[in-house]
Amino acid sequence: MIEYKIDKSQEIIFATIAESVSTEEIMSHISDIIKDQGFSYSYHSIITLDDNLMIPQITPEKTPILKNVINGYARMRKGTKWAVIISNWTTHAIVQTALNLIGPLSANICLFHDTNKAIAWMKD
Repeated sequence: MIEYKIDKSQEIIFATIAESVSTEEIMSHISDIIKDQGFSYSYHSIITLDDNLMIPQITPEKTPILKNVINGYARMRKGTKWAVIISNWTTHAIVQTALNLIGPLSANICLFHDTNKAIAWMKD
């Protein structure tokens, strides 16, 4: 499940991913954001992963799909930063490994344990 809120004053899209998420849900989420009247391609993103999130296994056949989805969305939002907030150290390691497996991405993604540090990185 993915929920989001667009904060126009900070020019940030805040998203929270909880429970479990599929590639299809990620693509639907991106579509919903793009259709949102408050959306701007120049807004940064803060994506918080819930501590109870079940990270799906990234299979070799899904890797190119995920890479294409992320890179396509990143090209539309060129110059933006995507902070991923993960408080659970194990989940942090799993997500870092998954990003490494997907390969080089066009998105400027950085993992954090703290929202304030993520916002400071975005404003830097």
